[in-house]
Amino acid sequence: MVGRIIKYAFFLIIIFLSLYAAIHFTRYVINRFEVYQYGYVRTSVESYSINDPGDEPVVNVVRIGFPAWEAGIRSGDRILQVNDTAIHTVYDIRGPVLGNDTVTVTWLRGEDTLTATMPTRWDRSIYDADDGRRVIGFGYHMYITVFTNVDSSEFVDGPIPAIGDTLIEVNQQRTPWYLGNEFTDLMFQPIPPGVQHTLVFTHHGDTLHTTIETQRRSSVQYGGETISNLLLYFITALTLWLGVWLLQKRGNQEVFRVLAFYYLTFSATFLYLAPKNLFNPAFTIPSEEILRSAIGGIMVFVGGAWLHLVLMYPRPGVLMTRFRWLGYSICYSLNVIYILSIFLTRTGQFPDIIARFGYPGFLVLFFVQWLIGFIILAVNYYNTEIALERRQLRLILWNAGIFPTIILVLIIAVRFIKVFGLV
Repeated sequence: MVGRIIKYAFFLIIIFLSLYAAIHFTRYVINRFEVYQYGYVRTSVESYSINDPGDEPVVNVVRIGFPAWEAGIRSGDRILQVNDTAIHTVYDIRGPVLGNDTVTVTWLRGEDTLTATMPTRWDRSIYDADDGRRVIGFGYHMYITVFTNVDSSEFVDGPIPAIGDTLIEVNQQRTPWYLGNEFTDLMFQPIPPGVQHTLVFTHHGDTLHTTIETQRRSSVQYGGETISNLLLYFITALTLWLGVWLLQKRGNQEVFRVLAFYYLTFSATFLYLAPKNLFNPAFTIPSEEILRSAIGGIMVFVGGAWLHLVLMYPRPGVLMTRFRWLGYSICYSLNVIYILSIFLTRTGQFPDIIARFGYPGFLVLFFVQWLIGFIILAVNYYNTEIALERRQLRLILWNAGIFPTIILVLIIAVRFIKVFGLV
């Protein structure tokens, strides 16, 4: 009975992933016919924090035009209260802001206590929230934005910045907050090649003005990017198909249900890595942020599913037969704790610092569980003398372990390290 319920639950996951993947793929294909006409730049910048504010809730920077600026909050103000929450450290502020469309903030300036009610605003330039979050527009860190890559052919008027030079203004807009994100957003808007933007930067203490121009995409760059993303969708479909095939053929056996779940978690991982910030998308997916969070939740279990899988081969041991719930806890407890910590952080119930371990935390968790699984697999391989069991272990090692992991690493390299100049 339990096995049948789990089997049907897996089919629901498959339906969800399949529908989302089909819609997402359709939008991507439509977008690719349009994006070739857009301009782009290879020059890039990055923002770094240059101070350590500690835990004191004292404002260092305020974003011009954001609710906090409009309400009168300025650098040096000390935040005392947000709604009914007393603020003692910088970590106390996030929860009340995240959970409300409007907030009432009380702050101290000198000896004066000031209060204002202001709306929150959705912003996706926050460093620890990939899909964005609600903000009111002040922070505790001071930032410097420097050039990390410079393509001299893109500069059409004025001096060419060097790597390490400080960017201080884009199109006469000057802000100390995440200028790197604003530069990237501006340069990758759906605009044609040949559009010029004015930049102001400092080089060895001198303030210089220059002009950068968006370029036409090369066929090689465009084709390479498209092929890599189509490969991502293909692998998503392949791992989904493997999950369906296993459930249909051997879904009544626990070991094959575990293998099917493992493939589903890998499918969710590949789908989560699919491009999401498209130029001028043809249509939006309703509640896409919630759906992506659900897919991310499935993705987190990929390491636990791998551990569970190796504990079932070549045959379930004592841990997965006599002490089954203990085995489940060993496989999945860290994954559950990770998801709960991220959820509680985003709702403001955990300190803000936990969110900084978002993606790195997942990668560390995956690597640790992956490594432990390979050690268990190696021990089982050398402890068995049965040829059939050794062949099964080799199949698991290559088909479920090494092969999908290599593909995942390559895709992450292409998506985030920009191998071969792909963006």
